[in-house]
Amino acid sequence: MGDQVHIHGDPALTDAYVGGIESWMVLTIIAGLPMLWAMALIMQMGRPYVMRVLGRLGLRFGADIWWLSYVLLRDFVMIVTFAMGFIFLVPDLARNEPQPLFGGLSVLVLFWALAVRLMGDADDNPRHFAALTVLTAIGAALFYVPMVFGVKAMSADENAAHTRFLVTSTNWEWAKWIIVASWAGIVVTAGVIFQFFMARSVSTVGATVRRPTAEKAPAATAGATAAPAEGQR
Repeated sequence: MGDQVHIHGDPALTDAYVGGIESWMVLTIIAGLPMLWAMALIMQMGRPYVMRVLGRLGLRFGADIWWLSYVLLRDFVMIVTFAMGFIFLVPDLARNEPQPLFGGLSVLVLFWALAVRLMGDADDNPRHFAALTVLTAIGAALFYVPMVFGVKAMSADENAAHTRFLVTSTNWEWAKWIIVASWAGIVVTAGVIFQFFMARSVSTVGATVRRPTAEKAPAATAGATAAPAEGQR
């Protein structure tokens, strides 16, 4: 019994247990990201098909359900892919676990795509839709190339030059600078988005304040004009 308590309280065993759970979670997230990226691409590039089906629906209620389901699923997949991609931006995990080298850049490009969706109108503006589609495709390429030819190829040929180059744990010199550049790009992009919405909020509040003032001014002028007329009577 005493030996069992001693084993449970062993710091080395606890660290090994925690490290094993951490590695399992990282590998599980990385294994699920290819499906999320594929869904994000399909949902984005499948918009013309969704619009064709939308035009054939006779009932307004059915058309609304179809469109809302598509929009909610499309945006949800992009947001979840972006959130789960932050695992590529943790230096400790990238140093110790085999991850795609350009995973951090894929997260940054996907954040740019989300910025286009937030600040633009990708559903009605063809230029915004094209920019969003191109950014999503670039982000997927930055994820899939090192994932397929690097991380997944390690089991076949671990010592190949291109395999070792495309994996963070075997190419840490490149990986650390890519992580730094990705974090810098995310911070700058977040600042641009924040400034955009702050300026928009200020302009909206200013327009709301000016409208009642403009409505009260003619009424005051009319009252001032009517007062001398009554005095003359």
